Amino acid sequence: MKHKLSSYFIAFILLLSCGVKAQDTVFYNQTEENILIGKKIATLEDIKANMTVADVLRAGSLFKNSKLDAPSLGVKPTPFWVKMVVCNRTLKNNLVVNLEYPTIDSVTFFTILPSGAYDSILSGEFVPFYKRSFKHQSYIFNLDIPVGEARVFLFKVSASEPIQLPISIGTTKSISEAIFTKDLLFGIYAGIILVMLLYNLFLFFTVRDRSYLYYVGYILFTGLTQAC
Repeated sequence: MKHKLSSYFIAFILLLSCGVKAQDTVFYNQTEENILIGKKIATLEDIKANMTVADVLRAGSLFKNSKLDAPSLGVKPTPFWVKMVVCNRTLKNNLVVNLEYPTIDSVTFFTILPSGAYDSILSGEFVPFYKRSFKHQSYIFNLDIPVGEARVFLFKVSASEPIQLPISIGTTKSISEAIFTKDLLFGIYAGIILVMLLYNLFLFFTVRDRSYLYYVGYILFTGLTQAC
């Protein structure tokens, strides 16, 4: 859905272009690679949990620049805002951002437009897959940056458990290929766990040694933990 910001910010947003070398600007020029942008984002804790998008854009000096590829925000009862500026130096406009941490309770993604409006998409751990832009456990959003231009994007995240931000940017194709490779490797791992479980279950029924049954339980819960 689209909202309107005050005209105070329009000039600021229009100044953002590929020529602006701000510290937190991500210049994407790799058409077949994904890049981690953790060191290019900035975070802000919403201590009173009442900040609007306009408040966040005014709070530029309060943001803290990240120094890690996958920043950790710890466990806080209040939400965090994450800001990033992305410049599209490719010849395509099919860039996406992937927040690969599925256990965040609430994730709202904002695209700040040059007109002074913004789009927002609500997602999170409890949002069904069929309501997501990409039907995957990670939070993936289209960036829709015209070729040669830059955009400001915001995440608003909150969770009742530790929050980490492994955020990467790539094309739809490169992100999809990375997801496929990771899912394939986990499928192989899950297959090995299943074989070990069935083998030890067979040994239990063969020799009637209860220690094998305990080991089956251990393998089962270890596999379920890794799956989660």
